[in-house]
Amino acid sequence: LPEPKSFYPLRIFTAVLILITYTGYCIFLIWQISRDSPVLRDFQEFEDLLPVPDIQICGWQNDIQIERCDFLWNNSTVTTYENCTGPIQKLYQSPNRINLNDFCYLFTIVDKTIKYGRLDNDTLKNIDFYYKILNMTSFSEYSISVATIAIQLYDPSFNPVWDGTQLRGMVDDAMNQNFKLEFNTFAGIYNYSSLAKIQRSVFRSILPGDISAIFGFNPSYHNTTTYSVNPEYFPLHLSQNITDEEYSGHFSVKVGTFSQDVREQQRTHTILGALGLAGGGFGALCGIYVALFGEARLRPWGWMHHAAKASISQKLRALDPTNIPFVTSLVVTGRNINPVEERTRRLEERIDELEGILSDYFLDGRFLAKLQTRRAATMTSILADSTMDKANNEVVSDKVVGDDETRANIE
Repeated sequence: LPEPKSFYPLRIFTAVLILITYTGYCIFLIWQISRDSPVLRDFQEFEDLLPVPDIQICGWQNDIQIERCDFLWNNSTVTTYENCTGPIQKLYQSPNRINLNDFCYLFTIVDKTIKYGRLDNDTLKNIDFYYKILNMTSFSEYSISVATIAIQLYDPSFNPVWDGTQLRGMVDDAMNQNFKLEFNTFAGIYNYSSLAKIQRSVFRSILPGDISAIFGFNPSYHNTTTYSVNPEYFPLHLSQNITDEEYSGHFSVKVGTFSQDVREQQRTHTILGALGLAGGGFGALCGIYVALFGEARLRPWGWMHHAAKASISQKLRALDPTNIPFVTSLVVTGRNINPVEERTRRLEERIDELEGILSDYFLDGRFLAKLQTRRAATMTSILADSTMDKANNEVVSDKVVGDDETRANIE
């Protein structure tokens, strides 16, 4: 039965509604990509070597002096540097600190090959610092506690308090504020020994405008590395160095664990993911349309076919029309052919082309050929049976006529 005419406006309305829905869905996917909020993935990485952190040492309203530092190696040897000169660079008074009344020093390893390690004998085990507070009386005027100094640790690759050019994102800005709040600071106490066990942490952030991350490939992560500190304090015994006030205190920095905590940002909405969702939504909407109105009309020609046809048509239009004859005779091997035969040949060619198109886009040609062969065999069998029945009937009729004639002669 033909489709009712009332279906045509309903079909158009449904198609427009599906188009609007799909367009809105695509806009929603684009909005999700632009407003994506990365999720965090937490895991641990185990390292064999860790860099020596930059060590900031500050005294409140009072200058301090680092008398000595000892490098303890895993092969049980000790290297002593008086005044911490040698492999250590000493800087004075950070320009980016909030309180400029602090007397601060930054000790940073110049030789970057010196690292904490747990396997090789040439690696570092811990560093001991011996310090002296120069004016105990001046310090006591500003504190109700015993004299202390503040020690803070920075990773060599990220020390924004002393080098503001390292800030490259919101995570760096937030961590810089934490540094100024001294979140990972421990104290060096007068006549005490402080043992600081450190653990390294890495925050891998996705910088704004990272094209690879937006598309859904591996991002170019920006690492923000910090150290967490677990301090322990022990009173010093009254050695000669203490009684002679050669040292005011001691602190040691060593690795507490070689496993580093990693927090990694991951985008939840990317262009590749949006393409997958858009394809799924398109398939679902087309499925609804097909379920309501059946499959769309067959269109074996696509954009490439139309583009090729347009190119050929443009070339033909560019030809000089005066060179195109209106009538030409069909000549094959030097002789004119019968127009009826030529028309028959052209019709056969067109039928072959149509069968090829149907076979490529719509019908299974081999199945159709089998169906035609089976139908032809069935018709042949029916015709054969009909011929045999007719022959049998004629034989019976002849026999009856012969019997009647024999009976008449007898009578």
